[in-house]
Amino acid sequence: MRSWLLPFALAALLAAGVVWFLSTHERVPSREWVGPSAEARRGMYLAAGRFATRMGLPTRELRSLLAQSFDLDSDDIKILHWARLH
Repeated sequence: MRSWLLPFALAALLAAGVVWFLSTHERVPSREWVGPSAEARRGMYLAAGRFATRMGLPTRELRSLLAQSFDLDSDDIKILHWARLH
């Protein structure tokens, strides 16, 4: 007569555990690292340029130093990569 009591108690305990787990835990999406885009791989200072643009500063990128004169205004900034200095 008591042979059904143990399986029933285990099933009830398992069901209570499942209900507790589902009520106290929530599912969150996981993040997957994708890597830099092609534009970010080409432009070493892309993030700095975008930040300056958001701050209201005009920006431009030059691929060659020969294409631009070296006349700078008093509040201009020129960023050169170390490899171009040698």
